[in-house]
Amino acid sequence: MTTTVISYWGKGGVGKTTLAAATAVMLAGEGARVLLVSSDPLPSLSGILVDVESLLLDVVELGEQVVIELWKNRFGDEVYRAASSFLPVGREFVDYVAGAPGVSDQYMLYYIYEVWRGGRYDYIIWDTQAAGGSVRLLRLEKEVYTHLGDAARLYLRIKTALSRIRRGNVDPLQLLESWRRLAEEILSFLASDNHRLYVVAAADPLNLYVSRKLVRELATFDIRVRRVVLNMLSGPETCPECPFWLESVEEQRRIKAAFEAEFSRSPGLCTVPRLPHSPRSMDDLLKLASILKECGLP
Repeated sequence: MTTTVISYWGKGGVGKTTLAAATAVMLAGEGARVLLVSSDPLPSLSGILVDVESLLLDVVELGEQVVIELWKNRFGDEVYRAASSFLPVGREFVDYVAGAPGVSDQYMLYYIYEVWRGGRYDYIIWDTQAAGGSVRLLRLEKEVYTHLGDAARLYLRIKTALSRIRRGNVDPLQLLESWRRLAEEILSFLASDNHRLYVVAAADPLNLYVSRKLVRELATFDIRVRRVVLNMLSGPETCPECPFWLESVEEQRRIKAAFEAEFSRSPGLCTVPRLPHSPRSMDDLLKLASILKECGLP
């Protein structure tokens, strides 16, 4: 079986982590080999999965510092060899590059891609960071792909001069080209049928705006959104005698109508009610997963 990546995208606080956990628990309970990954800077998976430790489910929470160390282990030597071939730099140069803005973000895509390519799991469930950061990942990857091509052309133009000062036998052009190909492969993977992407939103005007923008931006990368999930919808039964609550429910009803008008035909809309309490137990997560399944997820 080819590994399938299921990712949840959206604004912070809309329930991406809980939906990802519910999906992972359901698939693992069906006997699939599942990896649940969070790339949120402040991961919270461990707080959700406290009652499902007995499940055969691998969980990885990738905070920023963890990702930086992973990047250094994978790319540090290559970066050092390339830079030191024509610049008088020491190993501390790797730490400097690792701390540069965007480096840890960009590595997240590489991590997901490499685990997917390894084929160890049937499913990788990816709880992404908030929408702005997730889109930045794609922009960075596209820029890496574009700029490395430019860098290779620039290197060819000044190759003669650099060869006079180059140290060792490292050819930076080969490294640049390998990194460019890797960026191209990652973008192709994200746009493939092996990646199922869902946008999660809450029922408020800002989430409608963010979801609309996110679906459009993803389309510019040829990445298909499978569904928009309108999460945590409230009903009047919670407090039928509370005017403030009923007013909030009516506002959600209006926003839901706007989501339906925007997304029902394409890419499709899935509505999820607010549960009586935050899902934590196996039963809670499976109940939430059954609601998603009725919508055709994952």
